[in-house]
Amino acid sequence: MAVSLLSSRLLLLAICLARVAAQIASVHEGCIHMPIIHSTNPQYLDKRAVSVELSNRSDIAYYAKLTIGNPGQSVLVQLDTGSFELWVNPDCTNLSPANARFCQTVGFYDTTKSSTAVPLGTSRTLNYGIGSANISYFTDDIALPGS
Repeated sequence: MAVSLLSSRLLLLAICLARVAAQIASVHEGCIHMPIIHSTNPQYLDKRAVSVELSNRSDIAYYAKLTIGNPGQSVLVQLDTGSFELWVNPDCTNLSPANARFCQTVGFYDTTKSSTAVPLGTSRTLNYGIGSANISYFTDDIALPGS
């Protein structure tokens, strides 16, 4: 599922889950259960809507709540099975009013407010048919709900 680009300045956060998984496994053996949140954007569901491939749709998304950093920042992250990377909004500035409301709703992650954020020193621009995204890679701690 493609990530909807809310602005040209998105942060790509590559988080190593192995450390978290090891911590969880050592404390609680068994399955991790977390709620999946279904979201639709009704503004796309009007008479002007057209049928498109699922991979091109921007009106449906699935999210999971994570806490990132120390102290923890609660964010909803979009589940994307087409990537090993975790996309997180870095801020909600320079957005249209509708996109700013969406960004505030799902939350955003500020690396400067986390004592455990480590920049990997890698930045690049990803180009898409609908625009581009300037990304930076970081590692940080994450927590799953109930862990």
